[in-house]
Formats: sequence, C-alpha cells, structure tokens
Amino acid sequence: MKGGNDMVPCTMCGIWLEASGPRKDGLVCCQCKAEETPLLTIEVKDMNSVPIVRYKGKELEGKVSIDYFWLTKGTDAGGHEYRLEFSEGSEDRCSVKTISEKRFGHTPRSKGFEEK
Repeated sequence: MKGGNDMVPCTMCGIWLEASGPRKDGLVCCQCKAEETPLLTIEVKDMNSVPIVRYKGKELEGKVSIDYFWLTKGTDAGGHEYRLEFSEGSEDRCSVKTISEKRFGHTPRSKGFEEK
C-alpha cells in the first residue's frame, strides 16, 4: 500500500508510516526519533541558574551533582565522561542515584587516563 492515501514516508529514512489525522507530511519514524535525540544536553542560562539537564531526551529532576568532562588532543576527536547524580523519593525518604559513563580511546590519552 505504498504511496496510498494513509501512508507517508519517514522524512529521514523513507520507511512507510501510517499517517493519522490531518497532518500527513513531515512524519519521522520511532527509530529515527531515537537516533536524533541527544544523549545528554546541559543548558545553563546564567551563572546563578540551576542547569537544565536532559538525559536521553528526558529532563532530569532532583539534580544533586552534574559533572561533564571532555578530553581532546589538538583537533582530533576526544573522549567523554559524565556523572549525573539525582535524588528520588520524598523529602523524608529519598535516595541518590547515579548515571555515569566514561568513554575514551578516540585519541591518545593524557597520563592518568589509561584504560585498566
């Protein structure tokens, strides 16, 4: 049923999608939406504001500590490291959870960043 009245191609990959409602152009499939969502975004409006942090497209609530580190050597791509701490639960009973990842190896690392 390709090209039918109720089918339109994904604007990114061309897979055919069922169009519902009046909007039948500019649709993006779930796979392409996932690929275009940044892993991590950190917005800082000014030096006195609490940063807005989004991890995999979802805003992180209850922020405790946000660390981000990027290493490069010259104009080569570098490596990323992030650590996101946030609280969950009520005021009288909460826990601090951590999301973190460290990926180096795109370039030669500085002393102290060797893989173990």
